[in-house]
Amino acid sequence: MQNVRGEALQIGDDIFVLPVCGSKETVPNIDKVSMSSGDSFSWDATSFEGDPGRYEMCWCRGLGGKACASQDAVVFFGQMTVRGPNPGQNRKCNRGQNCNVNSITGELLQNGDRAKILVECGRDTQVPGISSPYYGEAQQEARNNFFSYLWLTVKTPPGIYRVCWCEVAVCGSRDVTAVDFHDYNVEVGIITILGPDNLRTKQVLQFNRSKQVYVKGQGLGNLTTKTSQIAVMKQCGSGSLDVPKAEQSFYSNEDGAMFLLTSEVLVLLKPE
Repeated sequence: MQNVRGEALQIGDDIFVLPVCGSKETVPNIDKVSMSSGDSFSWDATSFEGDPGRYEMCWCRGLGGKACASQDAVVFFGQMTVRGPNPGQNRKCNRGQNCNVNSITGELLQNGDRAKILVECGRDTQVPGISSPYYGEAQQEARNNFFSYLWLTVKTPPGIYRVCWCEVAVCGSRDVTAVDFHDYNVEVGIITILGPDNLRTKQVLQFNRSKQVYVKGQGLGNLTTKTSQIAVMKQCGSGSLDVPKAEQSFYSNEDGAMFLLTSEVLVLLKPE
């Protein structure tokens, strides 16, 4: 920050960001800094990682070589607003469906802010299965101050990833093909993609014989919850016309890791 006005400001004067000037309570992840000239001070990225909110900027001059503590910084000289989404907003989405991350809260969020699903925020870690334009664009939800981000037909392998945010002023006008992972360095929360992993071996079904199909993944349901099913089709998403009785779906077994195709089902799937 530059052009701080005052009387006899000096290099080494201490600046605190506090809930209230003079308080013992500090703001986590926003370090004390010293003035680098008579009218400016700054933080680097690692010393300024505070949560969104509105705080007070507080000044102190240590005397006799004594370092200032937060309680000594009783002089208020301005308000600081940390903009961005609140952390810890974890969500889940199903593989193969639209992923709508909604009810996102924060400070001064805007339409046009963007978010990406990455392995790690701020790193070149784009995950597969996200269709162009690869980011979700913030839209304010009706009747509240929450925001949502939408990704269409996410086919990302099941697992745990991060929703990473970038403000509209930085990323909003950027071409969708631009490589800008490092600007998406604010973590909104963890996102878990639920669904089955791709089978590593081809499954051979024999007429009139039961077949156990073992499937691994995240959040697969079971006979009790009935939240996960499979269907046999020539092409996923093609509907029920390609294979007779393909509209029948089958729930997984108790541990959610195996689907049993019974002999009755395989009779239904007998070629014409």
